[in-house]
Amino acid sequence: MYSKFGGINVCVKAFDQLDALDLIGWTAIIMSYARCGIGEKALGLLELMKRKKTRPDPVTFVGVLSACSHSGLVEEGRLKSNMPIEPNALIWETMLAACKLHCDIELGTLAAKRIAECRFI
Repeated sequence: MYSKFGGINVCVKAFDQLDALDLIGWTAIIMSYARCGIGEKALGLLELMKRKKTRPDPVTFVGVLSACSHSGLVEEGRLKSNMPIEPNALIWETMLAACKLHCDIELGTLAAKRIAECRFI
């Protein structure tokens, strides 16, 4: 909630005070960095999350892709899209939005095709 008002420092402080980090805590801080356009931190947290043996879910990946999109890190978001889960329409829509923002026609075309495929399944 704090990140909606630009208070990333308060979000980090709350995150650091968590006794046990679970999927919800990790995803919340990644989404907070995404809202504030701090993609590098979101990517770093994704890696730390994996090292701590917490498996990201589709919502976590949407947060990472969103953070990359807001930070101009489309290529990094694309590399992180080697997910251990099958991307759903929301993930592809986030990638498409990033491609539109950064004029990546090739990847945007792929994302649009994947969105269409998701809707027909």
